[in-house]
Amino acid sequence: MQIIHKYLKRVNKPDSQNHFDKDGIYHDSPYVKTCINRGKQLFQSTIESLRQDFLFGDNYTTLCYLSSGIKDVLSRFSNLNGVNNIILIDYQFTEYNCIRVNDTQRIYCIPSEVVVASQILKQSGIDIDILVEINTGINLGFGFFSISSAVVLSTYAPLLNKEKFIFIGSKKYLKSNQQYSPAKNYLTCFQYENRQLIQPTQYNTHGINFDLSLLSTYQHSSRELDVTVFEVKQEPITKVIQKGNFSLHFIKGNIFDYQKELDVVFLYFRNLFQYEQFHNTYNNVLDFRGTYFNLLNKELYEPSNPKDINRLSNAGMKTLGFVPMKGYDYLEMVNYLSLQKGLTDLYFFYYDEKDLTDIYQIDKMG
Repeated sequence: MQIIHKYLKRVNKPDSQNHFDKDGIYHDSPYVKTCINRGKQLFQSTIESLRQDFLFGDNYTTLCYLSSGIKDVLSRFSNLNGVNNIILIDYQFTEYNCIRVNDTQRIYCIPSEVVVASQILKQSGIDIDILVEINTGINLGFGFFSISSAVVLSTYAPLLNKEKFIFIGSKKYLKSNQQYSPAKNYLTCFQYENRQLIQPTQYNTHGINFDLSLLSTYQHSSRELDVTVFEVKQEPITKVIQKGNFSLHFIKGNIFDYQKELDVVFLYFRNLFQYEQFHNTYNNVLDFRGTYFNLLNKELYEPSNPKDINRLSNAGMKTLGFVPMKGYDYLEMVNYLSLQKGLTDLYFFYYDEKDLTDIYQIDKMG
């Protein structure tokens, strides 16, 4: 996988949205870059400290808050009754900190961007029982892409309790988003047998014994919070088709559960800032809509071009993973690549059954 970093460099084209600079940041650029660089420097030490401080055990409940904010941490979150481990992720934290509230409750401040933080938790061996995402970071604060997008939430899916986990979000907040609207059913990235939106009268039954208004200092974020209970994680559903010299794998599941199997993961991003967080976290991620400069032969590569995809295979990349992108002709890509040599497996991931025929055109690939 490291070969991608060795010979492909992304060409940074100006963002089509003029409120973003060349780095994908539209305000306070020096401050944001300082925060991100600090988080990179603290990455390994944060993992080591979190491993030592964390309350591991089946009897402990763990809540993880994405883009938590950094104000009034102790006064707000020490009142989350019934929660033992409270993980707050925000790249504005200046350092890692573990606050020992009492013998059975601790608050962990993680100085990291959300996507990068998913790897901090993974390498620390942490499972999440309650995932909170109510501040998408587009309209307010210092965020530059929606945390509510499926691609971001998918990075946390492998960390969630497989038997039962609770997601706390705010559809009201998402509807007011001026720059980005996630899919109507954006929580399909969590593939579980049972899913139930519960009412306040049911909170105690599912272990929510605290006032949800503690989770946000913004009234419009906490006015209407949604609590969804997920139970029994589904096993991925796979359909395999032999096409030419390689196999096509259509998987209803999470692409981040297949990192070891894939030489390259093709995703698409809102802007350069979002891309950088993924590319620096997952060495095998490329921007499907991006342009790359080959440091070896001095040529430009566009991953969305089937001919350039094949040239990647010539460089030793045999297994490629895709997520569905509306408007792209996957059938044409597959038909072209099936006549070439080098690739062994193409993996196509989806959450919505309609994507198989509407986007991938699987019925025409057999």
